[in-house]
Amino acid sequence: ILTWDGLYSHLGDAGLEAPVPDESLEGFVADLKIFLDKGRIHSLKLVQGVLSRYREKCGFYPGLADCEGGFRVATSSFRELLQILRATGFDVRGVVSGVLGEKERYRYGSNGQYYVLGVVLDDRKHLNISGRVGGSAFGINCGGEVYCLLSPLR
Repeated sequence: ILTWDGLYSHLGDAGLEAPVPDESLEGFVADLKIFLDKGRIHSLKLVQGVLSRYREKCGFYPGLADCEGGFRVATSSFRELLQILRATGFDVRGVVSGVLGEKERYRYGSNGQYYVLGVVLDDRKHLNISGRVGGSAFGINCGGEVYCLLSPLR
């Protein structure tokens, strides 16, 4: 279970500065939303790197098949994606995938050749961050509060 101290430590290791409650409660909450969103985007980018290595090893992205050549039900959640990556031997310990009991914020969709990673953000200031894509693919609507990253085109 992820604690606040653990989250601050993890994101601090990633070069992200935690907000300090030196202003109004509203200001602190706004800064906390930005901080948490930066951590979520950082987690997506970590997974994006692992997915590149997965494709190098298996020849495709996690989806309808597994690395051993078996077929399975399509990956339907980010947590399931992390389980598949772990089971295939990839380290995803640095990925913050959410707080227990919190509504799933992360999205993953793939056809094996391409993927979409998405996360629901809290702060609207992040909606124009570079690297963000729009549109819809694999059942994920990349717009509004959903920040998305795509697989490289091949």
